[in-house]
Amino acid sequence: MTEPQVWVMIGMFSTVMFGVLSVFLVLNWRMLNSVRNELQTEMRAGFDVVHAKFDAMNTKMDERFARVDEKIDHLDRDVSALIRRDFGEQR
Repeated sequence: MTEPQVWVMIGMFSTVMFGVLSVFLVLNWRMLNSVRNELQTEMRAGFDVVHAKFDAMNTKMDERFARVDEKIDHLDRDVSALIRRDFGEQR
């Protein structure tokens, strides 16, 4: 082979290698973006479930605290009545 032919072969080989590398990188980039989007969607769905459970638990705990507050108010009223009866204090 002559020197120009060698340079043509080197140029063609380089062009083919850069082309293959470019296609490979583009395909990998698209695949990674697709996987990332799927993962984000799945994580958002999971977080929505967790938020719903926390909201339900928050509602349940608010109800329980309201009942405890009511019991404490009744207990405070009863203790005040006992103190007034036993110690004769008037309010």
